[in-house]
Amino acid sequence: MSAPALTPAPTAGTAVPARPHATPARLAAAWLRSAPGRWVAVTLAIALGAGFVAATLTFSATFRAALAAGLTAPYRHADVVVTPSGDVPDGALLTRIRQAAGVTAAEPLADVPVRWVGDRAHGTVELTALPADPALRWTELGAGGWPATADQLVLSTAEARRSGLAVGSRLTLTGPAVGGGQVPATVVGLVDVPGSATPGADGDAFGTPELLARVHQGPVTASAVLVRGSGDPGELAARVRDAVGGAGTVSTAAEESARALHRLEDRTLALTTVLSGFAAVAVLVSGMVIATTWTILVAQRRRQIALLRCVGASAEQVRRQVLAEAAVLGSVGALLGTAAGAGTGYLAAVLTGLAGDGPVLEPLPLAATVAGGALVTVAAAWLPAAGAMRIPPLAALRPADTPSATPPATRRLLRPVVATLLLAAGVPLADGARGDGLPVALAGGAAAAVAVLLLAPTVVPPLLRVVGVLCRGLGVPGRLAVHNLGRNPGRSSTTAAALMVGVGVIVTLQVGAATAEASLGGALSAHFPVDLTVDAGGDPLDRDRPAGADGAPGGLAAAVAEVPGTADVLELAGARGTVTGGATVTVLGLPADRGPATVRPRSPGEVVVPRWLDGQEATDGRRITVQVGDRRAELTTRVAPIDAAGVSGAADTVVVDVAVLRRLAPAALPLAVWASVPDAGDAEAVTARLTELLGADTARQLGGSVTERAQLQHVLGQLVTFATALLAVAVLIALVGVGNTVSLSVLERTRETALLRALGMQRGQVRRMLAVEAAALSVAGALVGVLAGLGLGWAGAAAALGASQDGLVLSVPWWQLAAVLAAAAAAAVLSSVLPGAALAE
Repeated sequence: MSAPALTPAPTAGTAVPARPHATPARLAAAWLRSAPGRWVAVTLAIALGAGFVAATLTFSATFRAALAAGLTAPYRHADVVVTPSGDVPDGALLTRIRQAAGVTAAEPLADVPVRWVGDRAHGTVELTALPADPALRWTELGAGGWPATADQLVLSTAEARRSGLAVGSRLTLTGPAVGGGQVPATVVGLVDVPGSATPGADGDAFGTPELLARVHQGPVTASAVLVRGSGDPGELAARVRDAVGGAGTVSTAAEESARALHRLEDRTLALTTVLSGFAAVAVLVSGMVIATTWTILVAQRRRQIALLRCVGASAEQVRRQVLAEAAVLGSVGALLGTAAGAGTGYLAAVLTGLAGDGPVLEPLPLAATVAGGALVTVAAAWLPAAGAMRIPPLAALRPADTPSATPPATRRLLRPVVATLLLAAGVPLADGARGDGLPVALAGGAAAAVAVLLLAPTVVPPLLRVVGVLCRGLGVPGRLAVHNLGRNPGRSSTTAAALMVGVGVIVTLQVGAATAEASLGGALSAHFPVDLTVDAGGDPLDRDRPAGADGAPGGLAAAVAEVPGTADVLELAGARGTVTGGATVTVLGLPADRGPATVRPRSPGEVVVPRWLDGQEATDGRRITVQVGDRRAELTTRVAPIDAAGVSGAADTVVVDVAVLRRLAPAALPLAVWASVPDAGDAEAVTARLTELLGADTARQLGGSVTERAQLQHVLGQLVTFATALLAVAVLIALVGVGNTVSLSVLERTRETALLRALGMQRGQVRRMLAVEAAALSVAGALVGVLAGLGLGWAGAAAALGASQDGLVLSVPWWQLAAVLAAAAAAAVLSSVLPGAALAE
């Protein structure tokens, strides 16, 4: 390729005239135009890194705006907000506020959680008292009308859509009071509520204060009073403050909204921090890929750069040219990535139901992303540019083969020393942070991760040789691929290191989540003596049938036994009774050879009681009287965690031998079902099937360790899936680096490949050679990432849980790790398809 004209090399004592067309910027533009195909991959890496940052910024800003709209919506049409102190009844406080000068309306803000049951569905909503004054209502009616009586309500459009309800649907409402009654109500309208579509949040419903009182079985205390008036809000607040006195705290609606937004920032800080951390990983991997690519490009242009030096270019001009190329590509890639990332972030908000009223684009952060992308690219190209400065003019006369980059001896010796010191400091911090919390563990983990990166040039080449032993079985292409990877170990190590970062963080999360699940699952099993319980709060599960003999399942218990994953299903008969002192208890009968040994009476003369019975601490060996009706039995107590397996409700549960229960209550009805779930991994599926089995019956409740474990599995599963999806971007960038390394190496081996073809190598063999190179490089990097992730994941779980060495259960999700390795190898093979086809030609 011909380079732009430069000033001829000066003779001694001759000044070099300045020529405008020989500036580094013009040279950079010429190089970029000469071979645009070489820059596609590096531009893609830049765009992916910047796009990830832009996506997280847009997603965070959009969902924060959506949540903020929901939090501040009640204050939208108010001028002043009064928070009652509780010293004055709500009615008296409202009277004081309404008598203040300038107040035109004052309405209480009260809500209560309500469970509803319809013909085909059931759910939970937050039932809020609808302001009687339409001027203070912050919702807009979308269909139907407003409630006018104590048996009518309106639902948010989002809740109606989720639950399949419509205007005219008839519901049965149950409040939070224990043993509370059921209140019928009719949906008379649908309203649009800001923030009501947030996933995981309860739905919104609005009714009259009389409806809230019926559901709550008494007046509902207002959490705030919304005030509307004339004049300046600050002056109105002062007049209301004088009227209220010490009965409440008075602030303007703007001040109350600001406090709500501040609380929102605290709530979303953790998610924002996590997203920022993932973005940092993507930027780090992108920088590593860019640095590797630029090193290769400089090495390939060694003769051209030397020729430029021969015709008068100074070392500084060469450096500025390389950096100018990096600045141009960084700006273009970051601009494209930021634009695409902003759209992707908003799409993610839409798909998760957090889009609110539309995308929120923050100009300054997005502009900083573009500038940051360019700066990261220039920084990544800095060392390759410094290497270009050291290319002597005489290199133009040497053979065109690209030399193997051998780092200086000082660097080769310094890397292991620094890495060892970091490991020595980081591993004890990460492993011993249980008493100091996550910050110390994160510092230790970061130090250990940097140490692993520094050791990559030392660890990866031997690992490639080990992987190469397996590749040699693939014949000539495999042996050549292993040889090619060993020709430039520094390049191979740097390329693999980028993949190590992405895979290592993913594996850290997977192992940490698996370890946390296993450790917490062990703690749940120790706390809950029974895996699964079903009861109706002390009421019979089946009034038409007495309990089966010796716990044999029947009725609901038989249906539970049909659920896949359950075993050892027991139907427990029981009755309401009392113990010494008059305390009301639920008495369950357990067969002598069935059920968990921890809560099973060891003899007919023993009664199993909870740690706290009737508000007093129970002890072993105490003689008490258990009475049901006019029948009684003198029994000896044994304390066990029966409260974690007992019947829900206000009364304590005690367990006696089933023969004793027959004497106390011959006609005892089934009160509970116990079952075991042998495979802990089935907890979520079993819970889902049982929830479907129970349907809309709100009286029957699930309990035991399985329900807690199911929630744990659900939360950790969502966390790992979400994090893996985000970190997949970093792995994708690293795989782009693998493909880029393979693609650029093709340009170096054109003559070599032609010679191999002349000696009889087939095109398919050439393609397989490159595929093996890419797969071996990816597997080596992924293996190191997996090994590092195993240790960091265990240490992170220990720090997060605050668990001791004995209480921690190290769990390794082998199939997930195998899937990561297989995916990395498969993606690397795909990335070699186009370079392989080009080289085969």
